[in-house]
Amino acid sequence: MKKLLLVMIFPVVCYGQGDQTIINVPINATGSTFQAILHLPNDYGTTTTAYPLLIFLHGLSEGGPNPATIYTSSSAGGPAYFIAQGSFPASFVNPKDGKSYKYIVVSPQANPQGVEGSTTAQELDYILTYLYAHYRVDASRVYLTGLSDGGESVLEYIGGEMTNGGNFTMFHRTHNVAAIVPMSENGSPMLMQQEADSIVSENLGAWGFGSMDEQGQNTLSIAWYANVKKAGSMTTTSYSGGHCCWGQFYNPSFTQNGMSIYQWMLQFTYGASVSPLVVTTPTANAGAAQTVQLPTSQTTLNGGASTVTNGTIAAWSWAQQSGPSTAVIASQGSESTSVTGLSAGVYVFTLTITDNTGKTSSATVQVTVNAAVPTVPAGQAAIPGKIEASGYTSSVGVWTQYTSDIGGGKNVGWINLGDWMDYPVYVTAAGSYTVNIRIATPSAGASFQLRTASGTVLATIQVPNTGGWQNWLTVSAGAVTLPAGSQTLQLYSTSVAGWNVNWMQFSSAGTQGSQAVAGQAFAADSALVGSGGMGVAGLVLYPNPAQSSFTVQVNNGLTGTMIIQVIDVMGRICKVQALQKDQPALQVDMSAEGLPAGMYFVRVRIGTWSGITKLMKY
Repeated sequence: MKKLLLVMIFPVVCYGQGDQTIINVPINATGSTFQAILHLPNDYGTTTTAYPLLIFLHGLSEGGPNPATIYTSSSAGGPAYFIAQGSFPASFVNPKDGKSYKYIVVSPQANPQGVEGSTTAQELDYILTYLYAHYRVDASRVYLTGLSDGGESVLEYIGGEMTNGGNFTMFHRTHNVAAIVPMSENGSPMLMQQEADSIVSENLGAWGFGSMDEQGQNTLSIAWYANVKKAGSMTTTSYSGGHCCWGQFYNPSFTQNGMSIYQWMLQFTYGASVSPLVVTTPTANAGAAQTVQLPTSQTTLNGGASTVTNGTIAAWSWAQQSGPSTAVIASQGSESTSVTGLSAGVYVFTLTITDNTGKTSSATVQVTVNAAVPTVPAGQAAIPGKIEASGYTSSVGVWTQYTSDIGGGKNVGWINLGDWMDYPVYVTAAGSYTVNIRIATPSAGASFQLRTASGTVLATIQVPNTGGWQNWLTVSAGAVTLPAGSQTLQLYSTSVAGWNVNWMQFSSAGTQGSQAVAGQAFAADSALVGSGGMGVAGLVLYPNPAQSSFTVQVNNGLTGTMIIQVIDVMGRICKVQALQKDQPALQVDMSAEGLPAGMYFVRVRIGTWSGITKLMKY
C-alpha cells in the first residue's frame, strides 16, 4: 500500500530510464522539492526487507529540470546511468559476510542547479529524512557517493559544515551513514581536516577517487589527513585524465583489490565495529645478486626481506630457474637455505612465497660463480697484469737505473743490438692479450721484439724518438696469443739505436687497458709528435686551464677527416672525437667532464698533418 500511495502522490515520469522512476523529494522545511531518480530492488514489492540505501549526488553540469541529464551521462551519471543501461546487477555480494544485498538507489537532481552546483549537504539531510519515512531503508547501511560538486556535498555532510555562496554554514546533521565514496570533490581546503576528523572519529568507510586536477587532489588530500590521524582510515584511487572520467569507477565491472565500489561499501555498517575486508599483498624478495669465487662452491639464499601487507607468509619455496645442474638447494621450503655444489657459471634461483590467504608472489636472484683464480708460482709475474722491466731474471748487455717516469722505481737502459731480458710469467688463462710497453729514446730507428723462450717472435715494436732518455711514451705491441701456465717472455733488441723500457702491461684482448693504439705512440711530456708539434701554428686551445669544457680551434687551411684525441700523461687516450673539416678554419667544443684534474695533451690529426698542445684540467 505504501508503494501505491507514493505513485498516486508523485506521478511517474517516463524517460526511458530503465528500472527507475522519478519522484519528488523535499529539500527544506518550507516544502521545496527536487526531482530524484529512484531505483528499487526487483523484489521490493513482495518482501518486508529493509534495504541498503545508496545516494548519488551529481556534478554541476547534471543539474536542471530534466533527470535524463543524469541517467544518460556515461561519464557523470553515476549508478543511474548503468541502471538505465540495464548493466546494474540486481544484487551484490558483500565480501565480508558472503551475503547478497540489493540497493535502493536515489539520485537527486538540483533544480535550479543548487547553491553549490548540486544538492547541498543540508538539503541532503531533508532528503534522507524523507526516504527513511517512505521507504524500507536499513539505517545501518546508508551510503553516500558523489562527484565534483556532489562529492563536495558528501564530505560536507560528514563534516557538518558547508560552503554556501562563499560563506561557511554549520548545520545539524540528523542522520548517520556507514560509508562514503567521494570523487574529485570541489570543496574548500578550509574544511578538509574536519572532514577527515569525522571520517576517523565515526569509523566511516571512505574511498576517495582523484586525478591530478585541483578537485582530485582535494579528495586525495583529505585521505592523506585521515590516514595520518589513523592509518588505513581511507582508501584511495589515483588516476590520470583530469576532472572527468568517473563513469569507469561507477561501472559495476570496475574492481580494485577484487571489489567494486558497491561491494566495498557493503562491508560497512553504522553502529557496528566492522572492519573492511583485509586485502593481502605478498611481495617476494630473493635478496641481492651474489658473486661467488671458486674454490668456494656454496652460498646462502635469504628471502627475509619478503613481506605481506595485511597478512603473513604461510609458505616458502626455493627453486633453480637456470644455470649449471650441479647446484643442490638444502632447504627448499625455508626462508633461507644454503646452496652447495656450485660450479663456474651464472645461476638464477626463484623464491615463491604464499600468504595466509593463498596469494603468491615470486622473485629471482642471480648468483654468478667465477672460475678459480690460479695460484701464481713464486718468482713469476701474472698475466694479465703489469710487469716491471727491471724485474728480469736473466739478461745480456743491459743495466737498470732510477727513472723519472710517473710511479718512480727503476727502468732498464743501455740496450743495444742483440741485448735481451727474460721474464718468467704465469698466464692465468690461454687467450689473446693486448700488450702496452712504456719506452723512451732520443734516437730514431730503435726497435725490439717480444719473443717466447724458444725464440718465436710474438710482436715487433718500432720505437719513435721520444726526445730524451726519460721522455716516456706508451706504445702498443698489439695483441699476442699466449698459452696458459708458466712460461718465459723475452724482450730482444733489434736495433743499433738504444732505448729504455720501464714496464709492460698485459690486458685481456677487448678490455681497455691503457688504450694506446697499435703502431702509434703519444707524447707524455714536451716532445713533439708528428709534423705539427707542441703549440703548432693553426692549433689553438681555450680556455686553458679548462674546467668542464674547452674549444679546439684549427686554422690550418686543411680539409678532410679530423681526429681529436685527449691523452693523459701515461699515454692513455681519454677522449676521441672524429668529424669532417670542410672549411679552412673550424672550432670544435669538447667536454672535459669525467677527466681528473691534471695535465693532458690534445692531439689533432688531418691526413698526414698533426699537432699537439697541452691542456690543464682543474
